[in-house]
Amino acid sequence: GEIDTKTQATLNTSEFGSVGAGVGQITLTSQSPNELRYQAEMDQGGLIVFSEIYYPEGWIATIDGKETPILRTNYLLRGLDVPQGSHEIVFTFAPSSYLSTKTPMIIFQYLILVALIGGVVMTFKEKNGRS
Repeated sequence: GEIDTKTQATLNTSEFGSVGAGVGQITLTSQSPNELRYQAEMDQGGLIVFSEIYYPEGWIATIDGKETPILRTNYLLRGLDVPQGSHEIVFTFAPSSYLSTKTPMIIFQYLILVALIGGVVMTFKEKNGRS
């Protein structure tokens, strides 16, 4: 069939359940590569669609600080079930694979730096000692 994606959205109800359409205004208040913040003024709670690609691995959505599931809408976009009222919505990208390897990566980075400095010092001492 045909769908007007400006006024209608599709949602896989077998995967996410049934969610009615929300009515309100969503404003992007800040953005960075790993975080998007929105302010929502919802006259009626329900599904809202964001114009970002649905990629659940690593993304966490919160509404007023409480984690909420990200819904796949229109086959490839993100959606949230937002209750009525005023809310702060935050999408954060924090993949567990990065967080679990961050500390070892920092340790090895400093070990390589120490080895590099040690190599320069040893080379300098050898050249000055032979002269």
